[in-house]
Amino acid sequence: ANFYSVAAGWTLSEEEFFNIDWVDQLKFRLSYGVNGNRGVGIYDALSNLNSGKFLLISGSTTSYVSQLYTSRMANPNLKWEKTSAYNAGIDFSIFKGRLRGSMEAYFSKTEDLIMPRQLPNVTGYSSVFSNLGQVNNRGIEININSVNISTSNFTWSSDLAVSHNKNKIIHLFGDFTTDPVTGETKEVDDITNEWFIGHAVDEIWDYKTLGIWQVAETAEATAYSRSVGDYKLEDVNDDGKYTNDDKQFLGFRRPKVSLSLRNDLQYKNWQLSVKMYSYLGHLKANNFLRNNEAFYDRGTYYNVPYWTAENASNKWARVDSYETNFNVWEKNSFIRLDNVSLSYSIPSSLLSKIKVTNCRLSVVADNPLVYAPQWSWMDPENDAYTPSYISFKVNITL
Repeated sequence: ANFYSVAAGWTLSEEEFFNIDWVDQLKFRLSYGVNGNRGVGIYDALSNLNSGKFLLISGSTTSYVSQLYTSRMANPNLKWEKTSAYNAGIDFSIFKGRLRGSMEAYFSKTEDLIMPRQLPNVTGYSSVFSNLGQVNNRGIEININSVNISTSNFTWSSDLAVSHNKNKIIHLFGDFTTDPVTGETKEVDDITNEWFIGHAVDEIWDYKTLGIWQVAETAEATAYSRSVGDYKLEDVNDDGKYTNDDKQFLGFRRPKVSLSLRNDLQYKNWQLSVKMYSYLGHLKANNFLRNNEAFYDRGTYYNVPYWTAENASNKWARVDSYETNFNVWEKNSFIRLDNVSLSYSIPSSLLSKIKVTNCRLSVVADNPLVYAPQWSWMDPENDAYTPSYISFKVNITL
């Protein structure tokens, strides 16, 4: 296959008519390109022969019979997965380099995705690699670098990065159905993989939780085959049972916005560096709220305020609560202070007396703090306790 790209740029600040003194550089960029992906093994598009033996029983005689069979269906029409991407960007620098950065906007279209498509058992195969569907992505990326303060003794600089991405499924398998009521023809969704036309790949399709069944709701809970202390789900069509018709689009698994910020401060021989990042606007399954990590009839593995008749709540379920076929989703936005480093360089006038060229003392804190006000479990990224480290370092050059 052939893949092409083209790009153009215009540095406006170098034109003769451009006379804005405080702008050091201003450049506009446009590009278009196509990338290919052959995301299968080297022989996975070809048929495969396997051999083996099976036991044949004929009357009172038993014997092994050799067999030769195809274990993988070939697809001679398999093509490259292609992504067409459009990009527009601006590079700038102002105030003699005190503030500089770039802004990007992009749109990409991925077609002929290479995926194993499920096959009916009657074919003798479970799946075959095929080119299926189309997914569009669009987003923006912003990077800004600034020198906030610069004097002979003190310097403060910052680096900020912001990104946002949104995707949408345009096509899947190319199978269509006609609505018997409206007569509308539309492409069939993939309910098994929770892929829906017009929705994002990472969009959550699940039951909406409405809290916990309380003692006063015993009869209602029993009608849904639940017990008090179990999670209550929304019955959208009010038919008295939970089916796919009650599932809703609740949010997204991936962050809507990603941020990172670094600040570097230097005063004479002292240097302080602070790095943090944040993921915002997404949900994550917190099934620890169901309290199924437990000894039966004894208690949970963790010291949490699980539901009892005397300790009723609408958040933490009873020990060993009903847990089948649904997740409990919570907002997972967080800000993490990732790294803090404080260093001191011993003056050369003192080091020369002991014949040392350089000596730098540092104290470094890794993962000292994370702030996730709407997440109820441990670390918002790892579902476990993430340790914080403090280390002391000495770098010497003789």
